[in-house]
Amino acid sequence: MNTKHYPNQIDPEVGYARGLFLENSLAEHRKSMRALEIIRQRFGTFGREGIYNFNGIVDNCEVPDILANNRSATDRYITETMLQNDLETLSLKQLGGPKDFTTLAFNRGSAANITAVLALAGELTDVIYLVPSRGGHPSVTRGINLAKANTVHVTSIDDMQKALEGDTVTLVTICPLYRNHMDPAVFRKGITLAKARGIPVFVDDAGGARYRVAVLSEAKALDLGADAVMTSTDKEGLDGPRAAIIRGRQDFIDTISMKAAELGTEARPSIVAAIVRALRDFSFSEYSRLTKEYNDRASQIAVEITRYLGESVQYGTHGGDIALDSESFIEAMMNKAGVDKTNLRPIDVSVVHAMIMLEDFGFMTVASVGKPGSTLDFRVRLNLPDAARISDQEVSAGIINSCERVQALIPHIDAIRKHLFG
Repeated sequence: MNTKHYPNQIDPEVGYARGLFLENSLAEHRKSMRALEIIRQRFGTFGREGIYNFNGIVDNCEVPDILANNRSATDRYITETMLQNDLETLSLKQLGGPKDFTTLAFNRGSAANITAVLALAGELTDVIYLVPSRGGHPSVTRGINLAKANTVHVTSIDDMQKALEGDTVTLVTICPLYRNHMDPAVFRKGITLAKARGIPVFVDDAGGARYRVAVLSEAKALDLGADAVMTSTDKEGLDGPRAAIIRGRQDFIDTISMKAAELGTEARPSIVAAIVRALRDFSFSEYSRLTKEYNDRASQIAVEITRYLGESVQYGTHGGDIALDSESFIEAMMNKAGVDKTNLRPIDVSVVHAMIMLEDFGFMTVASVGKPGSTLDFRVRLNLPDAARISDQEVSAGIINSCERVQALIPHIDAIRKHLFG
């Protein structure tokens, strides 16, 4: 294979190179709006059966029976009081930590991260962001920027130790699992280093609180000594609303709760009720069993995808996923198209593939429908009920046929633009 040349200057806020067309958050938002239009069109033509949720994320706002047809549930303060004990008990089981830690619910994972960092970071100070090699969730960096602090991205303990040499660090944030997985020894050591210097630690463990713990047999962040941890309630085995909880030290949660009230990022009682229901229904052992099934299926499908896209294809890095980073994906497409150089960036190509999969086959992935800053790699996830409605062969065909269309589009930049935005 010849060396491929394409622009790939990484934007530290989001952890990937901005696109030729997907050049900023507004462009990514417009892409997502185009994806929703495609979904509306497919729904109108084929109904729900014509759409497959392969993004690994749900938004189940069903409330528990205790609140169904309960007039008291219409009063926010009564409902909050009714739910808080259950939220505390279930979040302790989910996230661990000392029993005197407490829990706060948020209307989104990004809202939780931004609010926590705004509350805990010192203005005009340094905030360390320890992330895997391919970066962490951009909401943490955005929160640091809003706090008027400086983000110090580090991916190794050596770099973290250097960042800690002065006295300017007021917070350490860690994202142990996002596009890829942090070495658990680095995760543990990062917490230890911060605690030894009296610096608080906040962990974004959106899906890792379950995948790391149940599938990879790692420790819970709070049990390692973190002061507060966030997890999402709509992914990795939690069948809840698109929301989040933070559990941590009482004094930290008080400060974060105050900031949430100022910003309006706290979850409303109806969302808290759905979170409680999802936490109550969750089982680590059942999640582990199902994830093994999903990953086994993904490994079988990945044989055909690897044969087509190359050995860099991964599977089972998250529950039931088949994935390829956008840099490897653009190179595979350029190689098959016989192109050595392009002005397109990696995400332009991986996202146009996602849009074609959505339009032609109804495969809904994060790259097509995700919000600005979401992962834009090629990634199909088979861990939700829709995956049971489609055969392995149909999944493979949808992925590969969409790749063939992308190859034909590589030399035609205007056509790429049209597929991204309509």
